[in-house]
Amino acid sequence: LDVLVRNHPMPLVIRRLDLMSPLSGDVLLSEFLIPEARGVSIGPLGGIMQSTPFAPYDALYREALVSSSPFYRLICGWKMYEGADKIRGKVRKECGQRKIPAKLPPDPKIRPNDLVRFGFDEKFAEGVTCARDLFEKLRQTRHAIAHFLIENDSGESHVYLADGSQLRYYSMSGSAMLHYSHQALEDLRLFCGGNGIHFLGKGG
Repeated sequence: LDVLVRNHPMPLVIRRLDLMSPLSGDVLLSEFLIPEARGVSIGPLGGIMQSTPFAPYDALYREALVSSSPFYRLICGWKMYEGADKIRGKVRKECGQRKIPAKLPPDPKIRPNDLVRFGFDEKFAEGVTCARDLFEKLRQTRHAIAHFLIENDSGESHVYLADGSQLRYYSMSGSAMLHYSHQALEDLRLFCGGNGIHFLGKGG
């Protein structure tokens, strides 16, 4: 391409960008320049097709990764895990209709030392063996930032967004939530692919 450009000057147009995993080589994200002024011819089998249940949560994951707010990342991680539960229900229904005997992937496992690596202390990690345990333990943390002002019998409380300790706590909590919610979604995606279950939007 370099030789071609040097010998025959021509304008270059980037039509697609792929973000590749340095570990597996898998395509993590793709960006297309659409629409194209001269039209797009993709072939007789349709256009760009999305795995409908997963696509909104892939977009949410992207939003979380590029956000500078630990509070927003935590909310995204929470919603992604809720989404994994909803998709799990759809996949379970498909397995029943198609009589697929395979068991759905389990909830992501968590070892105590895993949470220590995220920044939590060992006391917090006690009793947390799977993603659901972690999300339940962080439920009040999520409520505090989602509703900001918490009213209870002892009075009112809120998250002081400028406090360094809160920034650190929400940062490590959000990172852990994103990691395990993304893992739950990826496990379901791989299960669907391995068992021929495809939720595809209509191509254009």
